[in-house]
Amino acid sequence: MKHLLLFAACMILASCNHKPSADCTPTILENAQMVPYTGSEIFETGCVLYLQKYEWNEQFYFQFDGTCIDALFNPVDCDGNAICADNESINCQRFLLEAIDLGIIGYLP
Repeated sequence: MKHLLLFAACMILASCNHKPSADCTPTILENAQMVPYTGSEIFETGCVLYLQKYEWNEQFYFQFDGTCIDALFNPVDCDGNAICADNESINCQRFLLEAIDLGIIGYLP
């Protein structure tokens, strides 16, 4: 019984200390020719394209969006794989419920 409790405690602690896979943010920003977002400056300039970052399932995902466009929600991982290519997929539905929005990380100047 003592070993079972110790095992359960270790599993709980391990699950709370997860780290996402490698962060490809600099590469994504560079490939999209965007600059890092540091504040509210993009909302003062009118129409701007920006990049939103999410964490889900120990991976980072990115959504391109804009202040003057109506973009489809289709975040991609670091390899460019879309999670919501089919909005009906179970992964897309889980992403919508579970993903952590890390905010705007870059914009096109």
